[in-house]
Amino acid sequence: MKGRKIALVVGCLLLAAGIVYFFWGEDDEVPTQNQATTNWKCDACGHLFKLTDDEFYKELVASPTGNAPLICPKCQKRDAWMVALCPKCNEWYYGIGKPGATGMCPRCSPPPKEETIVDDSGSESKRRTISNY
Repeated sequence: MKGRKIALVVGCLLLAAGIVYFFWGEDDEVPTQNQATTNWKCDACGHLFKLTDDEFYKELVASPTGNAPLICPKCQKRDAWMVALCPKCNEWYYGIGKPGATGMCPRCSPPPKEETIVDDSGSESKRRTISNY
């Protein structure tokens, strides 16, 4: 009777060890830590893509300037710039790293308008409006 109890306990322990190994055992791949991603858009072909931190670093090292623009994986032109998603209209827009970009959504925050002001002496001057609303 005592031998059966020992065999039952050993069997249960082996079964528990097998279950633990099955769910938490070794994997073939080494898990990588979660990486942030950045969004990029090619100005030449319009292709939108993401880069992880490691991919971004590799692209920067390969870049002759060590900076954007990066090579587009679709058209292979060096014309990919970092973009952001507008929370209001869900439109992608270029960040301030791209020459000529304002870093703001052109649909929701268009560039300031210029207006001509004539003073009492008749001379004209231009000023930019601060708000478009």
